[in-house]
Amino acid sequence: MRAAKFWIGVILFVGNFIVGKMATLLFIINYNKEVWRSFSIALYAFSWIMLFVGGYLVGKEGWQYMVKVSKEYQTRTVETIKGQSQKTYYKVREGVKRSITPKKDNIR
Repeated sequence: MRAAKFWIGVILFVGNFIVGKMATLLFIINYNKEVWRSFSIALYAFSWIMLFVGGYLVGKEGWQYMVKVSKEYQTRTVETIKGQSQKTYYKVREGVKRSITPKKDNIR
């Protein structure tokens, strides 16, 4: 039973992020429509309930594990973005240098 509770909690925890992002997107897209705006606010509140119920079901150890995995994922993502940005910077810099530096054949 403990394993089943844990996995249900994990599903609720992950579902919280999906439902929360969907609610935010619905709110932004349908900002002028009162019915959709109210629905998206209710959906967003439901996502918080999912988070707390999921956190309760996984327990303290599971919660700490999910927070650790989430932080590791965020760190990996930030490092990947930094690395790709640095590669792009150096490629652009080299391209600019080549376009500015005259070739010996063109110098008269």
